[in-house]
Amino acid sequence: MVNIGCGLDSRFLRTDNGTVHFYDLDLPEVIDIKKQFFAETDRYHLIASSVLDEGWMSVVSSHTGPFLFMAEGVFMYLEAEAVKSLVLTLQKRFPGSELVCEMVNSIWVRKPLKTIVEHKMRRRLHLGKDAAFVPASATAGRWRSGTRGFSCSMTGPISIPERRNSAG
Repeated sequence: MVNIGCGLDSRFLRTDNGTVHFYDLDLPEVIDIKKQFFAETDRYHLIASSVLDEGWMSVVSSHTGPFLFMAEGVFMYLEAEAVKSLVLTLQKRFPGSELVCEMVNSIWVRKPLKTIVEHKMRRRLHLGKDAAFVPASATAGRWRSGTRGFSCSMTGPISIPERRNSAG
């Protein structure tokens, strides 16, 4: 399991089944704080990196997959092209793995809901007046064959199936 943008989440401690290898990934300054509260083990690893710096993927790939990647409240801070690139890279490097992330139905980005959501983002997240709630303009399925996306709910998985050759 790879928890992308983990913050101070304690999911490993709450879900550990005694065999899972778990990676918490976040920016170096966040991981520095997290290390004050959580100790790494042989199965629990803290990775100080931007999700957009692909170097962290080598650390994860030292274990055999498939993997479950989870990104809660992360993609909304990234440009759409960065999210697309990340998803396609995960698909290529970790075939057969799953990505669970927040997906947004297009209804949420139409007025009047868009206005309400943007107001809440500014008020609750203290974002500037130019902050906007922007949907992924294309589903993952349009990015590359073999990638499926679901946007019918606020949260949904993106499957990253194994690549198959034309004969198989």
